[in-house]
Amino acid sequence: MSNYTKKMEAEIASQAMDYNRAEALASEWGLSVKSVIAKTKSLGIDYQPKARAPRKTSGITKAQLVAQIESKLDRKLDGLQNASASALNTLLGAL
Repeated sequence: MSNYTKKMEAEIASQAMDYNRAEALASEWGLSVKSVIAKTKSLGIDYQPKARAPRKTSGITKAQLVAQIESKLDRKLDGLQNASASALNTLLGAL
């Protein structure tokens, strides 16, 4: 048995569907947002998902920290790349 009436299906099909609209309809109908999105897709209606947040860039990589430390000490240090980024940062700051 379906949780959706013909009227609900018509409402889904009446406009472009995005996350905000799916959330509003789900709240109105007492259903989950995932259910509304799944029904939208099963009806063959295009769904525009919400934009994902850009990946957070940490700035400097561990390899770059190791290179800077080696450069300051003027020697190659094997195994340093296995240290944590915070430990490398502390070491670099101490030099």
